[in-house]
Amino acid sequence: MKDMTLYHGSRGGIIGNIQPDSRIRCDFGQGFYMGTRQEQAKTLVYNDPMPVFYTVNFKLSNISDRKILTLTDMDWAFYVLYNRGRLENMKNTPFYDKIADMDKNKDVIIGPIADDNMNLVMRQFANGDITDTAFLECIRCIDYGIQYVAKTQSACYQIEIKSEENLDMDKYEEYQKYVNNRKRESEQKIKTIKRQYRSEGKYLDQILDEYKSKN
Repeated sequence: MKDMTLYHGSRGGIIGNIQPDSRIRCDFGQGFYMGTRQEQAKTLVYNDPMPVFYTVNFKLSNISDRKILTLTDMDWAFYVLYNRGRLENMKNTPFYDKIADMDKNKDVIIGPIADDNMNLVMRQFANGDITDTAFLECIRCIDYGIQYVAKTQSACYQIEIKSEENLDMDKYEEYQKYVNNRKRESEQKIKTIKRQYRSEGKYLDQILDEYKSKN
């Protein structure tokens, strides 16, 4: 895989070596998170007291392909739900164990970024309010870029900081406007998608029942 220029928003700056020590309940679990969009990384931390924005070079060419997991569609959805604690009622089942083992022996996880609106849609899918078809259309429609997560220290060693910038608080209103506009756009898209696909696809309990019947 080729090397990537990526972006990281930090709430107080990186001190010492880069480490895979984010909060546990993130999209892909604990790790060091980077994204393909500058705006997304900046607006993730602009509300914090000392936000710092980093441009990094992720030397993926130094990491074996078998150590990299790229997630799409329902594999992505279930993995994020698992890491956010939304599949706890499935604990100790083959389905849960399969999702929990997806990142086994992986150094890097790659997949779409979920914002607050996507988290809401995720909860609706987990609660059985929308189908998998509607959920997947929301993922495709609300594009916040792709996130690359270094899950291990060995992967973090392949991250080189190219630049470091203290975010200019004079641009606070600009960041806030971007966030609000994206939120409104996303909400409208989600509303349209849910209406368009309300009778298509399968609900979570149906998917789980099918999985049980096959195993």
